[in-house]
Amino acid sequence: MEVDSIKDMFGRSIDNYGVKYTRYIGDGDSATYKGLLDLNPYDVPIKKLECYLHVKKRMGSRCRSLKNTDKTLGGKSKDTYKLTMKLINKLQIYYGLAIMRHQDNVDEMYKAIWATFYHLSSTDKNCNHEYCPEGVESWCAYRCAKAKQLDMTEFKHDYVPLDPKVQNALKPIFEDLSRCDLLERCLGNNTQNNNDSYNGWLWHFAPKHLHSGLKTIELSNYFATSIFNDGYSSILKMFNVMGIIIGPAANDYAVDKDDTRLRMADHRQQAASKEGRLARRKALAAQQLSFEEEEGALYGPGIAD
Repeated sequence: MEVDSIKDMFGRSIDNYGVKYTRYIGDGDSATYKGLLDLNPYDVPIKKLECYLHVKKRMGSRCRSLKNTDKTLGGKSKDTYKLTMKLINKLQIYYGLAIMRHQDNVDEMYKAIWATFYHLSSTDKNCNHEYCPEGVESWCAYRCAKAKQLDMTEFKHDYVPLDPKVQNALKPIFEDLSRCDLLERCLGNNTQNNNDSYNGWLWHFAPKHLHSGLKTIELSNYFATSIFNDGYSSILKMFNVMGIIIGPAANDYAVDKDDTRLRMADHRQQAASKEGRLARRKALAAQQLSFEEEEGALYGPGIAD
């Protein structure tokens, strides 16, 4: 369905709008880009860009798959850091930050990704903070202490390093997810968040688990697009065009719904709400891991690469 939709959109762009779409933002979950290449609708190449949030998920999915494959990588250890869910979530977050904070420079993006690996692998006897940012404001305590010209012979890491076996297992993942061709497609911090938000509205009017006819889908699309762009006040404009008299109650309802949307958006930015979302993500990650153990990876970020 995704492949056919994209091919239709690109194939009619010249006839309908007189434009050529030269860039495509994908998530790696389906073979839509291959469908575009096979279609070849223009005389110019179409460049594939990546949604950096979907690319960020690849680190977590690859690490969870690794842990599921080799049970000895998990567990507890006092002297080294094993491949726990806490570490996997941390690696995914740091990987995403490396891409987001260096959206204009592939080399800096590459250094930031490997800074995470070598920083967590460093020990007091074998410090390896070459890729960590310099300066007194660096997030790396070693680099910060060095910038302050402290006695580095007395420096002690305040965390346990990655287990050597975990390091060897993670290194191929970091090598694959730091490929220049992948990072180049992540330049610009492109995201599909707007698309996903719109999809949520569309499914609100036409739930995807229920069959809906063409007219229902079209009406749902009009409603979803209008509310997504202009809020519930756009529905009142539709009624006005249809000649329906709008009373104060309907206007108050639309204003209240729009205010509620803004209030909920502000609430999601609060610390307590973020902690709740983090807990839900961990629960979903654990559920996804159990599904993959039972069925294998049938659908996920990067599966089409």
